[in-house]
Amino acid sequence: MQMIPDEFRLMSDAEATVRIRECKQRLGRDLLILGHHYQTDAVIELADERGDSLELARKAAQTKASLIVFAGVHFMAETADILTAPAQRVILPDADAGCPMAEMASPGEVEDAWKQLSELIDVERELLPVTYVNSSAAVKAFCGRHGGTVCTSSNAKAVLDWARKQRSRLFFLPDRHLGGNVTRAAGVADEEILLWKPYQPNGGNTPDQVRKARVILWDGHCHVHTRFNVAQVAEARRAIPEAKVLVHLECGRDVVAASDGAGSTSWIIRQVEAAAPGAAFVIGTEISLVERLARQYPQLRIVPLTLSRCPNMYRISVQDMAWVLSRPGEINAVRVPDEVRGPAREALERMLAVTAAQPSAAPKPTGDASTPTAMCDLGNRTCVPCKGGIPALSREAAQELVHQTPGWVLADDGMSIHRRFTFKNFTSAMEFAHRIGELAELEGHHPVITIGWGFCLVVFKTAKIKGLHENDFVMASKVNALMAR
Repeated sequence: MQMIPDEFRLMSDAEATVRIRECKQRLGRDLLILGHHYQTDAVIELADERGDSLELARKAAQTKASLIVFAGVHFMAETADILTAPAQRVILPDADAGCPMAEMASPGEVEDAWKQLSELIDVERELLPVTYVNSSAAVKAFCGRHGGTVCTSSNAKAVLDWARKQRSRLFFLPDRHLGGNVTRAAGVADEEILLWKPYQPNGGNTPDQVRKARVILWDGHCHVHTRFNVAQVAEARRAIPEAKVLVHLECGRDVVAASDGAGSTSWIIRQVEAAAPGAAFVIGTEISLVERLARQYPQLRIVPLTLSRCPNMYRISVQDMAWVLSRPGEINAVRVPDEVRGPAREALERMLAVTAAQPSAAPKPTGDASTPTAMCDLGNRTCVPCKGGIPALSREAAQELVHQTPGWVLADDGMSIHRRFTFKNFTSAMEFAHRIGELAELEGHHPVITIGWGFCLVVFKTAKIKGLHENDFVMASKVNALMAR
């Protein structure tokens, strides 16, 4: 258990928060605080960027900050260290914040499994290892050395589709549920999926079963998401018949099948953001996020499927953060050894490349609105009249631009973007909508705006091309600037 000096241990949340804000002001752009969605409100409110594992991995790879404080668990801090430059330093506020799932697949166990598998099949030609990001740096390095990659719950489908095109068999670890849910949804039959139990000969399978398998799943799981069960879903439907039941892909297959939809943490958030006032949701994921969504969207009814908290995420406190920032870069630095860092980075970069890949080679900027022009400050541009007759932005191009417009969400169909702004009352929301209207008139590009008590939902889409134009992102950036004033 991490022991911190009494000066910080006995500090009130308010005082610790003041200390952290003072440090943020002092360090400026040299400090980046990343916060995972499962953190408590006190911690997440101090984060410069919040997101799921994929979003935060991207932020880590992009930042120039010399000091990164990662409010998450150990494998996340390792991932950030791998993706940043050697001169940058990653700090984990509580050194004991681990991940039980990540510990279910040790490097030795994985190497032993690979050795056993190599005696039955040609592993280097037939079997591609893919590890969920909830794994150690050493396991990521194993995947990198054998041509494999990493995935998150947000990009698992895209990554596993890619992996199955590289080799005829897939070795997925350490989460049997995520791997099983995604591969079954892709059409892999139950009889072609094999569960590998470490410490048992051939993972508890016969040699013939191994030879016939197309997908080999490591026997690991997330203890937070395996607390959800079908009986809870049935009770939720009885208690709130009108509610949609949304669950995380780390839940068991029976829970996923009984739900109205399953996806990543960010996917769940997007469903809530896009809901009409009065909608109801029962959500099966970590309770800190569910409770936060219920507070952020009072016009919706949001309840947990059951109370399931991640104790390791919960370990991070504002007192821990104040302590590590009292000596910036000196306390709880996470450093992945060079011999692990290289191949682990290869695996992670394959993931990022798969996620960002476009159907064809990226075209050079031409000024045509069907492709994004050079990456620069969108807010400094002026909308160019769109007369139609050109293709809408591809989903991949839109995804690239949405990364430059913090807070905006790309719709699942890739045809619009939206952001929900919150305010203390209805009047403030109305005033903000009026300011957006003035901006829209000035730029000649207009959004759809929905106003309610304490919120303003803004949606951009270019009607003439029935999809997204670069103007939509220019306006999104300008609306962000309005909010910042």
